[in-house]
Amino acid sequence: VDAVYGSVEPQPAVGTITRYFCGQAAVCKVADPAPAAARRAALARALHNLRHRYLWVGVLERLADSLQLLTLQLPSFFGGLDVAAASRAHVRPVDSSAYPPAQPETLSKLARESANDLTVYRHALQLLE
Repeated sequence: VDAVYGSVEPQPAVGTITRYFCGQAAVCKVADPAPAAARRAALARALHNLRHRYLWVGVLERLADSLQLLTLQLPSFFGGLDVAAASRAHVRPVDSSAYPPAQPETLSKLARESANDLTVYRHALQLLE
């Protein structure tokens, strides 16, 4: 990933996760690179929808907590779920990646391009608290 991003000038985008939670309004469909005002409007709508229009949103790093919440919110469907087993089922071995970790400069560029999505992700984490 470092080789690809070495010469890339990051362009902030609305973001895939942001678009998903934003919905079908025109502001959610603005082409990237979107103007700053459009990115802010899409983000605001996505955060509102995440909080007010979704009963449940799981976060992979907090899968056990996410699944536990499902068992409480929908006990007739998920009440018998073995949360511990289900939360381990997706895990792959720690040493299974053949790729080296990205360099800090690359991560910084990706963070600038994905600022909206990172904000939505952090908001989803807060909702699990």
